[in-house]
Amino acid sequence: MTRIKKMNIEDIDKVLEIEEESFPNPWTKRMLIDELTRKNRFYITLFFEGEIIGYAGFYYVFGEGHITTLAVSSKYRGRGYAKEMIKLIIIKAGELGLSELTLEVRRSNNRAQILYSQFGFKDMGLRKDYYYKPLENGLIMTLKLGEKTRLRSLLNFFKQKQGAKGGKKINLSK
Repeated sequence: MTRIKKMNIEDIDKVLEIEEESFPNPWTKRMLIDELTRKNRFYITLFFEGEIIGYAGFYYVFGEGHITTLAVSSKYRGRGYAKEMIKLIIIKAGELGLSELTLEVRRSNNRAQILYSQFGFKDMGLRKDYYYKPLENGLIMTLKLGEKTRLRSLLNFFKQKQGAKGGKKINLSK
């Protein structure tokens, strides 16, 4: 069974393992702990059969959210788990009354760009030399959430997709 819960300090070591396998310049343990202890942050861990296999998070300020990280363990990629976490982040952003969510993605990461665009994220520009190891531009992608009807339609879309595919059951526990 798949379960998503708020990330806590006890999750950090496994999250770091996934972070290090996923990114050429991974966050440090200190950076993750700092993020978890700051206000206006929302971080989640994804469990499959009791094991942490993914995580994601965002911060929010002045009515806008910024997705800072999202990763799934390499042996579980391509199975829809990232979609489940993005879905939850969008729902949480709506609950918080945010008008939009923004993120950066490597210009060369077409797979992630396609994934985000499936949720309505749009290409809004580039951050020159945003990434290093290797040096690369970051594509800015934004999802507008401001209208209640937009959020409602996204939620309906998620429900339909889950029902049509016999989707994974997500249990969001504390």
